[in-house]
Amino acid sequence: MTLLRNRPYAGDADLPALFALWPACRPAAWQADFPSPTDLAELLAAEHVARRTRVWMDARDRTCAYALLDDYGNLWFDRAPQVTDDEADDLVARGIACARKERPADQPGEPATLDTACRTEDHARIALLRRHGFTEQTARTLCSNDLTSGMTQSPPVCRMPTDCASLSSCSCLLAPT
Repeated sequence: MTLLRNRPYAGDADLPALFALWPACRPAAWQADFPSPTDLAELLAAEHVARRTRVWMDARDRTCAYALLDDYGNLWFDRAPQVTDDEADDLVARGIACARKERPADQPGEPATLDTACRTEDHARIALLRRHGFTEQTARTLCSNDLTSGMTQSPPVCRMPTDCASLSSCSCLLAPT
């Protein structure tokens, strides 16, 4: 186990270490997937997004993961390969907790949602998201779960349109806190 600790994003001083995660945390063919280093810098330039960003460090103070909640109800995260599944669970759990606190409902009378996206062939990430209540839906939506019920359902097979066959979007409903 890596024994990670997390802290708030510390601004521009953290960017080089976050950018350094890319070669290790994504296969070469996925290096340009959102958020790329450029996308991440743009997201974190918004103060309110930076405030909703956590950075995970190992015992040697090396950056090995981050998670952020953007303005559109999207959870974005990446992790180095040495981050265990249990530690990755913390990334998603903290993102969900932040979203519950920060995200208003999109429509009055409806619960807020939390979304994320990944490649359909990223089975480890999909399994991680499923452990946190994300379940598959129809086209362009890989996961959706009503967190108010506290129950995770077995997901159906995702059917993606051919123009976005390599990407899955994930979403879950957020229970009020």
